[in-house]
Order: sequence, then structure tokens, then C-alpha cells
Amino acid sequence: MKTLKSTGSKLVLSTSFVVGLLFVSNNNEASAFADPSEYSPQPDQSETTTIQADVLRVDDRGQDVRNLQQDLIYAGYTVSDDGIYGSETENAVTSFQQDQGLQVDGIAGPATQGALGNVDASTPRQESDIEVTETSTESSEPAVTTTDNSTSSNLSQSIADTATSVLGTPYAWGGASTAGMDSSGFVNYVFQNNGISVERTHAGMWANTGVHVSLSDLQIGDVLFYEGTYNTQGASHSGIYVGNGQMIHSGGGSEGVSYADINSSYWQQHFIGVKRFY
Repeated sequence: MKTLKSTGSKLVLSTSFVVGLLFVSNNNEASAFADPSEYSPQPDQSETTTIQADVLRVDDRGQDVRNLQQDLIYAGYTVSDDGIYGSETENAVTSFQQDQGLQVDGIAGPATQGALGNVDASTPRQESDIEVTETSTESSEPAVTTTDNSTSSNLSQSIADTATSVLGTPYAWGGASTAGMDSSGFVNYVFQNNGISVERTHAGMWANTGVHVSLSDLQIGDVLFYEGTYNTQGASHSGIYVGNGQMIHSGGGSEGVSYADINSSYWQQHFIGVKRFY
């Protein structure tokens, strides 16, 4: 081992000691400024990782189950969106699988969830009533689910049929004909074609036309009212309920007369009530 020696009382340092000090200093400097990700464990690139889609089954709970239930409701199946995968949800999944030609096991695997995700939002669903159900603690907004409605009156069904007949009509401010309709003009057109006179504006209909009914008693042909959809006081929009969580309304822009999901967060946030005009 080589050493550096000096005369008198001067310190004698070994070469290895000096190199050791330099190593420690350089290592500490690198640790202070290096990218922490360089020191994170890296996966073995030789291994192949397979990611499997979530599978939901009986006794599962949570938001994923609630999302599944809402997809089933939207597709026209009777189930409560309570976030609990019980027998009701299993039965709805089984029915959907049978209708879609999927493996029938009551388990919502990737194939079932994928098929639900491809449900066409423009397709009218089976006729149904709506009833209020409890929501999860994550949201205070009212949620709705659907039940079969075999007792709708001829008039209420006629109202829904008239609303359906003008789907695709362009939006036109102040319009109330098949050439173009605004949102209140659409409601006027439908009811007047069924022999029922209504106020021309949403505010007028909300104040003076028909009777108020609870959301739990919502029926085909009823009118749902909303506020705050644009800068005005009171009722500012309405749509006609046609079953299974769907209303038909005349939306602004390029939408025109179209379906809307009344369970969506937007419509729930602006919802003020239901009225029956027949």
C-alpha cells in the first residue's frame, strides 16, 4: 500500500482513505440530484403481465356494481341501482345475456360488460314507470329505476307516440311545428296534437298547466321540468317522459328533437318536478 508521508507532525494519509472519501462524496451528490425513478424497482422485462377486466358477481358491492346496474337500466332491464349485486341484478344480467346470445351464467364478465357498453342510446326502450331508489352516500341527487308499465292509458301512450314521431326535427327558436321546434314548442306540438291545450312557455306550463305529481309516480306522457338550463329564472326546459328512464325533448344546437337520459347527472342537477297534463 502506498502512503503519503510528511515530516514533523503533519498527518499521514493513505491513498485508499483519500479514494474512499471521494467515493462517498460523489455518491452523496448523485443521491441528492438523481431522478428518484432511477432507484425504483423495475419490472422484469422477460415476464409478461396479463390484465384481466373486472368480473362482477353475486355479493359484490360498490360503485362498479352500481355502474353495471345503471347500464342494465339504460338497456331496458329492471334493477335497482343500489350498488349491491343481489338476485335482482343477477336475474337482469342473465336476461341480458340470453337476449344477446352470450354465455348465460349471471356473472358480469368482460363480454357482458362490453355488450352493455355497446347499447345504442338512440333506441327507445320498453315502456316503464320510474320509481325513486336510495342513492349511495357519494351523491345526494335522486336516482331513478324502471319497472314494467302495462297499465298506461291510451292517451298517455298516444302522447309518447306523437313525441316519438317527430324525433329528428331540427331546433328552431320560437318554432312549434315539424319544420322546427324549440323546447317548449315541442311540448306544445305534442299535446295540442292530442287535443290538450297548454301554456306556450316552460314557466307558464309549470305555473298553470296540469297537476303536479311526485317523481315516484312518474308515468309515460308526463312532463319533466328543469331550471337553470340557461340564464333565466324558474322553469327553463321540459321534456316528455316516454319510459325506461328516457324523455324526448328539443335540445339546442344540432340536437333538435331527441332522446335524453333523465338519470344523467346534468338533468338530475337541474330537475325541479313533474306535471301531468292529461
